[in-house]
Amino acid sequence: MLVILAKIKDTLQMLFPKGKFRAILLGLVLLSSAISVSELLVAKLFTKIISGEDKLTGQQMIVNTGILLLFFTLTRVGHFFQKIYRVNVFEGSIKSANLKSSQSQESWQWSLAFEVTSLLSLITQLIVVSAFFFTLNLAFSIINLISMIVIFQIYGALFKHQLSAQRGFRESRKAKEVIANSVRVATRIKSGEVGALASGFAMIMLLTVLVYLSYKGHLTTGDTIVFFFGLKMQTSNLATFSAGLMRFARALANSE
Repeated sequence: MLVILAKIKDTLQMLFPKGKFRAILLGLVLLSSAISVSELLVAKLFTKIISGEDKLTGQQMIVNTGILLLFFTLTRVGHFFQKIYRVNVFEGSIKSANLKSSQSQESWQWSLAFEVTSLLSLITQLIVVSAFFFTLNLAFSIINLISMIVIFQIYGALFKHQLSAQRGFRESRKAKEVIANSVRVATRIKSGEVGALASGFAMIMLLTVLVYLSYKGHLTTGDTIVFFFGLKMQTSNLATFSAGLMRFARALANSE
């Protein structure tokens, strides 16, 4: 896990020197995490509307539904803005960094910028979602946190192996040795899918705990549903992180 954070930190310092571009990047990352919390709040508001539909007046139903749709619209617009605007940030930051590189290396630096910002955003989202869980139930949140630590330990091992493999492919290419595309691509995809599978097994375990706590009455129906949506988001982010981490290893190896 520490090797992942160290490489992300080094890449950020290289591509985003101190100044306005790093500040803008951090702002985009925070926007991404705010979107994640908003989506969970949307889920919580939705369950509140559904569970209390018999008790709400027509006016209250209209107001709550309007708030729900407004939150959902803001999350979609924010997500779109964050994805589009970061391209301008990359261009300005890479130019200001004055990195002496060939055209091929510059292409890999762009790839690095995309991957490292995506990874940073996903890490921030995962932290925010995990913190949000603590506002709902302490016991389940601790179990979830432990599972996250285990998963990231697995990701760290996969990342080190993938980085070594990609460096080997780069040296083979320099030595004019032919390596089949199926081998190079399969190596990266396999590592990413192994990481995604680990997060899938973790979700199965967490869902089992969630159902047990709900059955024993330690969770309300509304909180259980919010946890379920949160776990789906978390698992999706972890699977995306796993695949992105392997692409990051490839870009890192080829930009060195």
